[in-house]
Amino acid sequence: MKTRLSRIFLLGFLNFFIGVVLIQVLLPPSSLAQIKPSSPPSQAAKHILLLYSYGHGSRGIGVFDDGFLSVMEAAGVKINDLFFEYLDLERNKEDSGYRSRLLDLLMRKYNQRKIDLIVTIQQPALSFLLNEGRRLVPGAPVITLQAPRPSDAEAAGRQFVSQQAQFDIKGTLERALELFPQTKRVVIVSGSSPADKKLANVAAGFENIFKNKLEFEYTFNLTIEQVLSRVADLPPHSIIIFTQYNLDAGGRVFVAYEVERMIIQAAKAPVFGLYDFNLRNGGIGGSVISVKGLGESTARMALDILNGKMRLTRPVTTVNNQVVPLFDWRQIQRWGGRADNLIPGSVIINRPPTMWDQYKLYVIGALFIIFILSSLIVLLMIQRRRRAKAERLLQQSEERFRQLVEQAPEAIAVYDADEDRLVEVNANAEKLFGCSREELLQKGLFYFYTPDQPNRPPLKESITQNIEQTLAGEEVVIERAIRNAQGQDLICEMRLVKLPSAEHRLIRNSIIDITERKRAEEQIITSLKEKEILLKEIHHRVKNNLTIIGSILSLQAPHLEDRKSREIFRECENRVKTMSKIHTKLYQSKDYAHIDFRSYLLELSQELFLSYQIDPEAVQFETKIDDVSLDINTALPLGLLLTELITNALKYAFPDGRKGLLQIHLRRVDDRMVLSVADDGIGFPEGLDYQNTTSLGLQLVMGLVRQLNGVIEMKREQGTNFIITFPAEE
Repeated sequence: MKTRLSRIFLLGFLNFFIGVVLIQVLLPPSSLAQIKPSSPPSQAAKHILLLYSYGHGSRGIGVFDDGFLSVMEAAGVKINDLFFEYLDLERNKEDSGYRSRLLDLLMRKYNQRKIDLIVTIQQPALSFLLNEGRRLVPGAPVITLQAPRPSDAEAAGRQFVSQQAQFDIKGTLERALELFPQTKRVVIVSGSSPADKKLANVAAGFENIFKNKLEFEYTFNLTIEQVLSRVADLPPHSIIIFTQYNLDAGGRVFVAYEVERMIIQAAKAPVFGLYDFNLRNGGIGGSVISVKGLGESTARMALDILNGKMRLTRPVTTVNNQVVPLFDWRQIQRWGGRADNLIPGSVIINRPPTMWDQYKLYVIGALFIIFILSSLIVLLMIQRRRRAKAERLLQQSEERFRQLVEQAPEAIAVYDADEDRLVEVNANAEKLFGCSREELLQKGLFYFYTPDQPNRPPLKESITQNIEQTLAGEEVVIERAIRNAQGQDLICEMRLVKLPSAEHRLIRNSIIDITERKRAEEQIITSLKEKEILLKEIHHRVKNNLTIIGSILSLQAPHLEDRKSREIFRECENRVKTMSKIHTKLYQSKDYAHIDFRSYLLELSQELFLSYQIDPEAVQFETKIDDVSLDINTALPLGLLLTELITNALKYAFPDGRKGLLQIHLRRVDDRMVLSVADDGIGFPEGLDYQNTTSLGLQLVMGLVRQLNGVIEMKREQGTNFIITFPAEE
């Protein structure tokens, strides 16, 4: 079922994908462009002032404005935030007061208004801003285009971005010679204004490159009528490169694109240009500046400056724009040009499409559909082969599982929780329960459970709980008492594990007969209890015997006349009590191997204080003992050792009622135990070697330290401090 659904899903997805691809391939780009979302508007309104050098109506300026406004509109800039000023400087250059009146008008209009950026178009507008217009919106940055780069000194506090769209006269001439390699004459058409002559001079600079190959002719000293007459009467193998035309030799002002159109209509030779609208006027093209692209790049740069993406760190920043080799196929054919000679990357418009150009999208689409359908067929064949292989592997896996179950040493039963019945048992399960496979599958395991289950809640509740835990992913191990079909009472260990299954909730129950193990455990527990009673009785008898010995010493001591002998008896009595108390602690403890040494030490010190009749107000007792438990092999010698050191301190450190402090510290440091017995009494006698002395107490101390496999050192700092270090128990 799932395989079929996945196949249907795959077919549906591929159909959807093919449909989307067909839409992308077959629909024209304009249809898709109509549904493309517009860019989000900018968050804050900015004001931009555009200063045009000439009057309104120039076709080139109109194309520039189209590109500029399209970017601004997409960015959400409103037309009311843009201010356009056509300075008309060329037609009014004879009026000496025009520039000052123009500046006064502009300052009245804009110096009280927040202008965030100025754009100057062509050289006269930039010259006006650098000279008369220095006081016009003095803080606003400036983008210049189609004008020479101003110097840092000319910037005078403003920040300029000089957008250089260099006229590629040399590139245009080289492309023209590629189209027309037989060319002998080049006519450079330009006007008589300073800007016009400047471009003519740039073209003249390339004459040396083509010396003895081409003849150059210039028109800046001719009127418009003379220019039209000349281009209409050119000899064969001539070409025309139109640069810029704002003023003729007679002083008349013209619009460049209108003059270019007249030249193209009158000329008997192909006319190349430096702007892309040369092709709109019927020209052949050239290495051109895209006027619309120039407007778009200027708008993007203005937005970057206003939004802080482009930071101006120098007085003048130069940005270069690229030219494009762009040509009209119809004009190339008209004049007999050789388009195959053009450099790679050249763009040719209006070229009739070939059969491939006309139908390549349909061919590609059809091939793509064939590829998708072929891929689908291959995928379905692969899927079919994989399915057959998976079915074989599944059968083999089921057979291996069946063999594992049958040959397993324990009894195994598989329970279906959805159907509440056994679905599989192995041969060992038949042996354990004493019945056939069919009978066991029919009756189920619960039939063989005895009512008196060991240490369990009610049987029904525990069964439900165990099933839920197993289905939740836990491994459940339980013990169950059963009575098999032959009447044998058995104790079984059952291990419940959830089996992976896509259709049913299955539980595998591995069953082991642990009857003999349980009987052995019961025998061991009984034996341990008997040994505990015996050990407790031994400690009790040893404690009683030591108590009797201590009592005999206590009764005999008063009958001794010698004081030293009575002292020896008392010390012996204290030692016997120390050993007796160890056995008392073991007798009272649940753990017959270890002693809580902290409580033992407190009781021992209290008895020693009472034995020597020490006033607790005179000699204070302080302990700092880690929470440790010691076995009898360590506790007994350590208790005797403490008895000797405490006795020594109480007898000799505080004579004549001297007050002081007795401190006992026991702590663990890594794998060692450190015992410190310190007093601030009169100190150990100088010159007395405590390790080699006739004193029975100190001899016992040294012997007990050796018994503990430890080391001892003594410090005489403000009294006496014995430090014993010995191995800690694992």
